[in-house]
Amino acid sequence: MLRPRYPLAVGLVWLTAGCGSSSGGTAPEVFTHPAGSVAGTRLLAGGPRGIAITRPGVAYVARSLADSLARVVLPDTAPSDSLAAGGRPLTVAANPAGTTLYVVDSTGAAVQVVIVDLNKIVAAVQLTNSGLSGIVGPGGSRVYVTTADGRVYVIDAGSNTIVDSMRAGSSANGVTLAPDGSKLYVTSRAAGTVTVFNTQNDVVLDTILIGGKPQQPVVAPDGGRLYVANEDSGLSVVNLPAGTLAPSVSPTGSGYGLGLTPDGTQLYLINADSGKVTILDRATLGVVKTLDVGGQPRNVAFSHLGETAVITDGGGRLIFVH
Repeated sequence: MLRPRYPLAVGLVWLTAGCGSSSGGTAPEVFTHPAGSVAGTRLLAGGPRGIAITRPGVAYVARSLADSLARVVLPDTAPSDSLAAGGRPLTVAANPAGTTLYVVDSTGAAVQVVIVDLNKIVAAVQLTNSGLSGIVGPGGSRVYVTTADGRVYVIDAGSNTIVDSMRAGSSANGVTLAPDGSKLYVTSRAAGTVTVFNTQNDVVLDTILIGGKPQQPVVAPDGGRLYVANEDSGLSVVNLPAGTLAPSVSPTGSGYGLGLTPDGTQLYLINADSGKVTILDRATLGVVKTLDVGGQPRNVAFSHLGETAVITDGGGRLIFVH
């Protein structure tokens, strides 16, 4: 069902992420967010784009112009080594255990499967078109990958084979999952839509028209709102499950990358055109802080507990926010 674009302002109930069990003497994990200050930058050639940070605190960066991955062991900021990763890798996703990486190649039209302990590619899953984005499902058993022609491929992580494919709009370049993993959200930059899939059977549940050129999406911790970086309008906001639009937020004009802090309280909206990163309070959508980092910032990832954010700059840097 294609929904028209119209605003609907509603209240938002938000949850703070993170708890964990204290049984057996294990202290609960306490999730947080960076204080919001740039702690430093590192030069990294090769057009850094996508980034994933594993639970142990290792960042893997897709260097799209160098056909490789860079590895950074936090809290250090210096890349320690590099790994060949096919043709023009755009995004990298890690399984929950941090043992396997999935690198989505654009010109290579494949997903490279990397075993972290071996530091090598062990399989390549071929796609029928240029790969754009990817995400690993809960438990790590499934991997979802999008392509430029609007397909969504489902890869079985045990066999590294494609087990299903679906259709979203062309230039399907942004993916995220509902907090409980029950739904997959895929943006289409060309169609201005978000397609919602049921992850149990891969059936389309809804197609939400948000307009503009949607990029990276994230979902609120309670599943009640979808936030989408939008090149035309900054940040598009969708009420779930209804799929109706709330007023958009445009602190710097455009939005490309988007990240939700591990505690669920802040959004990092990235504008590659202006070189600015806007930190928003997720509950109110008010601006907490604007970081003028310059260059061409693209994507952001957070350490497991949330103390550090790492932002990729396509012009050749990594930016560390504490």
